[in-house]
Amino acid sequence: GIYDQVVWNLSHGRIWETTLVYETSGYYDHFEPVLVLIAPLYWLWSDVRVVNMESQIRNGDQLLAEGNLEEARTLFQQIVANNPNSVAAHNGLARASFGLGDCPIAIEHQSISAQLLPRNGSYTVLGDIYTECGKLDEAIDAYLQAMQLDDKDVRTHFVLARAYAAKGRIEEAVAEYKRTIELDTEGGFTERAQHNLQLLDQ
Repeated sequence: GIYDQVVWNLSHGRIWETTLVYETSGYYDHFEPVLVLIAPLYWLWSDVRVVNMESQIRNGDQLLAEGNLEEARTLFQQIVANNPNSVAAHNGLARASFGLGDCPIAIEHQSISAQLLPRNGSYTVLGDIYTECGKLDEAIDAYLQAMQLDDKDVRTHFVLARAYAAKGRIEEAVAEYKRTIELDTEGGFTERAQHNLQLLDQ
């Protein structure tokens, strides 16, 4: 109850306030800046379950980081069941399922994550999953959707080029590798793109 009120107050401009303890400061015991990140969720849902969901998602992410994929998948399945519109939960379930080699479930939930919050990164990850699962046509479609949301993302051009090359669509692969080099101001993909261009010329 204390944290629920503190976060609700944060979301309404009352910094670290609570009436549930003898001091009005929400950090009377210890300071937890992560609450600031949770506060905007209360603009959508004024419910303590938001805090619980975020805590569960952090636990799931920790399980993934530790390689406990089965436990992570079970936890994310529970979160999704209770919060079907949680982008992070669907993404976590996709990651855990992919790590366990369950392509259909990974694809299903990464697709839902991308639909709930359309952005370049979500569709690029979906394309990566399709690629690793041997579905190159679907991967290309996902990468193209990602580029519709941000056509300046270097990595998306690079992985799209690889997918085109794997499908034998050489002209399109060359064009995407060249676009990768053109956009890659930080140099993270240029060397690999140039190498792959040389291989395509052979």
